[in-house]
Amino acid sequence: MPVITTIIHKVVCDVCKVKFVNAKDVADIERQGFMVRSNSYPNRLGDPKATYACPDCVDKQAKEDLKSKDFRIRINSPLYKGENFAEDAIDYCGLKGHPKADKAFAMAYRGHSSGYYEVLQELESLAELLL
Repeated sequence: MPVITTIIHKVVCDVCKVKFVNAKDVADIERQGFMVRSNSYPNRLGDPKATYACPDCVDKQAKEDLKSKDFRIRINSPLYKGENFAEDAIDYCGLKGHPKADKAFAMAYRGHSSGYYEVLQELESLAELLL
């Protein structure tokens, strides 16, 4: 009967280079709180292009993104709550005070379930028509 062996990979945080986790697959990494940051082969451990981040570094980056002056970076932070998203997006696109700003935002927001970034892209396209 063949013996099945599981290869254990040491995954090191690419940001702090200190924290690491021993994992047998990508799901094991995520269960332990690490985030896979690479788009090359996210389901294959041992990929030399893959990068990982520990939970502390992910939280730290999210907090820094939330403080960013660039609105696009702020809305991609997992900590962004979006309480004033409509006002912020209208202001960012230069539609503040425009009579059709609310209508343009409603059109951009309708049907977009992929998040704030997609709504902002749509609103920017509509702003080009209005300005």
